[in-house]
Amino acid sequence: MKRLFFSLLICASSLAMAATELKDPTRPPGQQRAAVGGGQQAAKPSSLQLQQILFQDEQSLVIINGQQLRTGQKIRGYTVGKISANQVELIRGDKRVKLTLFTTVKQASK
Repeated sequence: MKRLFFSLLICASSLAMAATELKDPTRPPGQQRAAVGGGQQAAKPSSLQLQQILFQDEQSLVIINGQQLRTGQKIRGYTVGKISANQVELIRGDKRVKLTLFTTVKQASK
């Protein structure tokens, strides 16, 4: 009887552990929170991540949150505006948001 009880207890605890979402320790902190959240959040500029900018012939293409977009296309209520070498401008009404591909790194003075 004790063996059956402990077996059921172990099974129940393993099911509870399997239901919890695991965190990726190698993922950057900003992406960690977005992945753990589970559902879609309200469209905030901070939830939009510029991942890649591609220039091919006369056309430019950006990848934001895994979605390929060209100038004039929309993502989460924002319209893709000007695309430059390291940033893209998103427009929603009078509001303009710039997403940069790389953040500036400052070297500590010695």
